[in-house]
Amino acid sequence: MSATDAASCYKSTPPGQARNGYCKSMMIAQKPSPGNRPVLVKEFQGDKLIHFERDKDGVVTSPDISPDDAGWMARMKTKAMNSLVPENLSQSVSKDYVATRKWQLARDFLGAFAGTASLAAVMTAVAPANAALAALSVAGVTVANVNWFKDRMGQLSSIAATNIARIAEKNPRPWMMASDIIQNVGTVVDAATCVLPPLVYFPLLTGMGVVRAVGGAAGGAAGANVGPRQAIKGNLGEVSVKNGNQSTLATFAGATAGIATLGAIGSVLSFGTAVLAVAGIGAVGSLVTYYKMLQSLDYNPVNEKSMRYVMDHMQSNNGEVPPPSRNLMGQVAGLVKRDTLIAGDKIKPLLEDKNFADLRETFKARPYIMNIKDGKPYLVLKHEEGSNDQPQLAAKPLPENSDFVAKMAQTQAMYQGIVAERLLASPDYASKKSQDADAANRWVIEESLKQTPADIRPFLAEMQKAGWSVDTVRFWGEERPSTFEAAKP
Repeated sequence: MSATDAASCYKSTPPGQARNGYCKSMMIAQKPSPGNRPVLVKEFQGDKLIHFERDKDGVVTSPDISPDDAGWMARMKTKAMNSLVPENLSQSVSKDYVATRKWQLARDFLGAFAGTASLAAVMTAVAPANAALAALSVAGVTVANVNWFKDRMGQLSSIAATNIARIAEKNPRPWMMASDIIQNVGTVVDAATCVLPPLVYFPLLTGMGVVRAVGGAAGGAAGANVGPRQAIKGNLGEVSVKNGNQSTLATFAGATAGIATLGAIGSVLSFGTAVLAVAGIGAVGSLVTYYKMLQSLDYNPVNEKSMRYVMDHMQSNNGEVPPPSRNLMGQVAGLVKRDTLIAGDKIKPLLEDKNFADLRETFKARPYIMNIKDGKPYLVLKHEEGSNDQPQLAAKPLPENSDFVAKMAQTQAMYQGIVAERLLASPDYASKKSQDADAANRWVIEESLKQTPADIRPFLAEMQKAGWSVDTVRFWGEERPSTFEAAKP
């Protein structure tokens, strides 16, 4: 009701009526309700932001939806995408997901491409191999029990590889690469069975089965956390299923292409040459694409090797924290070098040391104690009850949970252990040791303590900024500290 209408209401309403209340109610009655007003609405549909407009007559329009979107082709495309791509892709998975999946699917295609040729070779070679085995006439040796032995050896080797799996999960990317190298070498070896003497068939496949089982266990353990890291919205089930659907299509296409290529080459060259060519091309391509996938993977835990790499770079570059190395093959070659420090060793040897009281006093403000034992740093995590020797909780962007406190304590201990190793290898230490070994060890302990940050959080923040996965700290040793209590008199 306009101002003119309100004035007319007052004039036309008899004085005996509740003129003010009546006219006010008329104004409210004629006022448009919120539901009838024009409104703009925004809604997310997957990764796309859709705008809707509803006019006063209830007509809904959207500039983001075309008439073609309602067609059957569009609906089929949407269903296909929903079965392959995680919902709300830009928000539900990590930033490295698309890049890694692109290369992984190429790897799946090429792996199936090579695998088809290898399977054809194995199936072709099995009959001559069985005949050669039967011709040996060795007591107790039959095709059945040799096959049983070949299969069981692979299974037992997988169980025996448990310790390698524990090592692999601490340094995932190079172990994943090493595992894929083994699998692709195995593919080429399988392909070679059709051109090698039949008698080597079973020994070759048995030996390769053992190597594959060990490599597969290491690779599986190393890559176990990739899925949970990429499914950042608690949608691991959805991501896993859709990754599986993607890989199914890629391997189907790769196997089909492999059969076609094998037939084409086989019509010109011999079967053995064709098999080796297809398997070799697929295996090399598989390795290259997997290498690219791992380079795209944002998964670089803090471990002994990464700490050494970072601290060596800092020493020669004015304290600059480097990003993770992209030289993945160099890291694979470095796998033969084992970790040497334990960030959380047993307490008893420390308690038995004659210098325990002095060491306890020296490290009273630290969450660990370091001693020199057998010429190496000996690190024990500890907590003095009633003291403030533990790291303070971190703040974002570092993990803020209490579990990260123990990880920070391990990192600080490892930092001092690496510094101590350098000092133990220095000419100064050698000179001091020639005069007094105990005094030289004490010098290493005190000097490495001075060079180790009292607060490790800034160091971890710099590592995170450089691209390291500081939320994943993996050292050997017990991360739960030994607790020191006041003994009863």
